[in-house]
Amino acid sequence: MMAQRIALLAGTTRHSLGAPSIGLHREWPSRTTTNTTTTACTVRCVATASRTAVRTGTHERTGYFRKPTRRQARRFRRFKFLTDSPNATLALRLKSRSMALTFEAWKRFDDVARSQSMRLPVVALQMMLRHDEAQRPTSLSDSLCDPETWRMRLNSLAFKGITENDIQHWLWVLSAQDSDERIARFVADEARPKPVFMLFQLLRRDETFHKGRSLTGLYNYIARHHVNSRMRLSASELPFGAVRRAVDPALNMAPDTFATLLRLLVHHYIRLWPSALPAVARLVVSYVETLPHMVKRGEQQAFADACRIFNYALVLFQRKSPVSPVFQMRYNWRAQKVLLAMSTTLPRPLFINRAGFRAIRRVLLALGKSPAERNVALRMARTWPPYRRNWDGRDEQRQAQDDFSRSAQAGVLMREAGYAEVEHDRALGVLGGVLPGESPTVQTRSLSPRTWTGFRASLNVFSTWAARVKATRDVNEAWHEFQTAPGNMDGDGRPLRPSIQVYAEMFKKLVAMPVEFYTAAGSSSSQGQAVGRHGKELLPGDAKEVYPVNDATLTAFEKQRLRPPTVAVLYAQMLHDDIRPVGDCLSVLLQNAPTLEAAMKYLHDSPLDKAAIAALKLPRASHISPPPDSNTNTHAHSSPFSSTRQSSRRFKRQQPLEPERPITLELLRNIPLPILNAYIFLMCRFQPRLTAEAARLGKQRRTALIHHAIQLSARRLPPSIEEGRTYKATWHTIMRTLAQPKLMVSPQNTNDRRFHDTESLYLALRVFDQVSQAGGVDVILFDSLCKVMQKSLRWTDPTLVMAPATDPVEDTDEGQIPASQSTTPPPAVNQRESELLQTAHASLVAAFEEMTILSSFETDLTGSPDSSTPPLAPHHPATPHNITAGMLQAYLQTLGYLGDTEAMTRAMHWVLRTWDDWTVLEDAKNPDDGQHATMGRVLIMYRAFVEGLEATPDPTTSPVNGEDVVPGSQVASVKDHLTQLQRRGCMWHWPSSYDADQYVRWHRKEHNEEFWARVRPSALLA
Repeated sequence: MMAQRIALLAGTTRHSLGAPSIGLHREWPSRTTTNTTTTACTVRCVATASRTAVRTGTHERTGYFRKPTRRQARRFRRFKFLTDSPNATLALRLKSRSMALTFEAWKRFDDVARSQSMRLPVVALQMMLRHDEAQRPTSLSDSLCDPETWRMRLNSLAFKGITENDIQHWLWVLSAQDSDERIARFVADEARPKPVFMLFQLLRRDETFHKGRSLTGLYNYIARHHVNSRMRLSASELPFGAVRRAVDPALNMAPDTFATLLRLLVHHYIRLWPSALPAVARLVVSYVETLPHMVKRGEQQAFADACRIFNYALVLFQRKSPVSPVFQMRYNWRAQKVLLAMSTTLPRPLFINRAGFRAIRRVLLALGKSPAERNVALRMARTWPPYRRNWDGRDEQRQAQDDFSRSAQAGVLMREAGYAEVEHDRALGVLGGVLPGESPTVQTRSLSPRTWTGFRASLNVFSTWAARVKATRDVNEAWHEFQTAPGNMDGDGRPLRPSIQVYAEMFKKLVAMPVEFYTAAGSSSSQGQAVGRHGKELLPGDAKEVYPVNDATLTAFEKQRLRPPTVAVLYAQMLHDDIRPVGDCLSVLLQNAPTLEAAMKYLHDSPLDKAAIAALKLPRASHISPPPDSNTNTHAHSSPFSSTRQSSRRFKRQQPLEPERPITLELLRNIPLPILNAYIFLMCRFQPRLTAEAARLGKQRRTALIHHAIQLSARRLPPSIEEGRTYKATWHTIMRTLAQPKLMVSPQNTNDRRFHDTESLYLALRVFDQVSQAGGVDVILFDSLCKVMQKSLRWTDPTLVMAPATDPVEDTDEGQIPASQSTTPPPAVNQRESELLQTAHASLVAAFEEMTILSSFETDLTGSPDSSTPPLAPHHPATPHNITAGMLQAYLQTLGYLGDTEAMTRAMHWVLRTWDDWTVLEDAKNPDDGQHATMGRVLIMYRAFVEGLEATPDPTTSPVNGEDVVPGSQVASVKDHLTQLQRRGCMWHWPSSYDADQYVRWHRKEHNEEFWARVRPSALLA
């Protein structure tokens, strides 16, 4: 290119200095005609001609035009048209400040530095590069333009209404340390709308928000500047010229742009705040209502855009939450109902395409049964197929369509709309309980089956087959459907063999727990009924548990013929069919493996990396050697490490031959996260428990499993990567294990329960602090920490815990809770327990305040609203967390044993303030749900603790016969608050003193008898 510029400069100069015949005859000028003097006008002409020649590919001798090659075209357009997205390059620059810079990243920065584009992301990144190069010069300084050219570029933007201060403000917003701080800076100054690229930068998928206030701030900003302003601003209110496009929401928030913004917004709401999805749906409704009012778009185009946004939102709202996805689907359905209700109110209802119908069916599959669907499930015959039985004359008059589930009815509407049914729709119909033209199945509450697209769409037949195995009630029915292959044939004309999907569903049925039957009080039935955690009768398809086999009328030979194989036999059959365990099938096998050796066999049979599998093994350094005076037989009992004595000895002989590799992130990346979570679940399942006898060698070795699980999770999920901030399944498994009673976490002091409870609290605090700092607090971590603290509180005096950490700890006989079956520990042990409990108490209270800080209004202890707190975004719940009555019970019980009555009172006032918000504690406000009774126990527990701790009453003047006397101010404030709510229809009731005494008598144990004798002695008189 430089040669072309020099030749073109020479030819143009000579042609302009009096040699016209040379240009006409296209000959190369002689040296004698060369003139070295040029004017400024000539230089400008030369520059223009050179750019034209470079772009068009003019021949340097003949002057003819020639078509440039692809490589030359890319090089010519490089400085104006970037090959990479400027937004993506800007995000890479923000990340590279804390990461090692690669050559590919440097090349992208160099292209942006040389670019002459006036796009706002390019100019902002160039200003960021100039600031960075001023502090620490690098080779990128040579690519940036000179100060005079940079000033001219800024002047061009100033003419369009964007000043240098605006760009510096954008960089100040992006320079914050975390995502929540960036959002706070972004919404702090709303006087002038920011460009759309800033909104996309803050809503990138790799950004992790920990505070719900960030989402509410973005929601308010988008609604004010990009949705509602489309109706308010008129053409006369907008400036004229190029700046109009940057301010006019009708131009910068086109349907395609809004669809991208909605996709990013739903991604963050699904992860952090699933209960607020209906608010996002109302934002979509507001945007769709503005489309017909846009002057530049015709009526037909506006209707087409509305249908496209409508169906795209329906598809987005089918996404599942990473935590409790089946439970959270109720909020997805409410969001879809907001859109469907909007469509019915329009003069011309919006069209629903095939993807929209499928999204509705997938969401309806994950919902619990409605009253009508429960009646249908009760009338199913116990034989297979489960045809409906008619109980009375009204059932005789019902049509077949009347028994369809909501998901099946949506499928009927899809066919009526003209969309032919494909194989994936058949899988949805099987799980919905009805497949037109075939025998009925069991309506099963489930997530959507896997969908194969493209050239693998033919594999959807296996999704239907797996759905048939899943939509059964017991293992015999599942085995019957497993053996019944579809009518399709393979390439050789033989029946299809089961795929890994079908095997996975069959393994789930084989390892599923049987349902537990409970006989209700006053019931004449001897068998009873299966009851779920919600308090309702558990029907087939409501849970993963299987019902007992209906084989009462079968002979022994027929029972043996219909009996399904064991897991080992079915696994051998799967390997014989050349199917290796992967994905969901491997996870099920690992979670239910009988031994760790069997789990390792499953892993080695899979196509995973062998070096990564070796890293999952427990390192040899953690193996515990037997004590010198131990004469016990270590092979008397089998352990998960070995099932026989010979295999244990062979393992010990081969162990030194296996080299140990360090556990690194790069090595563990070869293990998918669900597989890692399944293996950690297996290790936590084999974590030993304390017993009366001393632990043997195999049990001592297994104490290192929980420590190895923590190490694997910490190495695989560091806070520096996105997965470390968003994926918490492994940490949830570890915290739930640490909360279990009588857990043994150390090979030392195997008979000292107090020692192991303290060590469990130490491990739980480490995990809680690390995970909450990286990914925020959630309900599972919070509830598990409460239960771990309760294990340690049974051994420690609460007065020592609530005392300052600097005070010396003295052993006093008065008021100390005795430790059952153990001697009094030395002061150093009490000091460590007290310090751990003080730290856990502070973390627990701070975590609850963080989880409940998003109330729509703040109140003091008397319940009066505080107008100084800014309101939340409309239609948002008071908290992004799914707080339940059981979690409140664990939290208040922990605070009660600690004696923190102020924190208990604040928590109760927050609970009462959320009565008007039906999205918070939703099940606890339903009298038909089991959590409503749990909430009643929470109120009883609050009075039993706080009334005794606030002012210990005199036993001689204590209330008798349920007389309601409340001496304390904190208890009185909560009672008055509840009384005011009862006038507005609150169905929670204030407990009597008799109820509080009964609670103490019921929960009185040997280790807390002295505590209750000091706090509430009236309950111990009876």
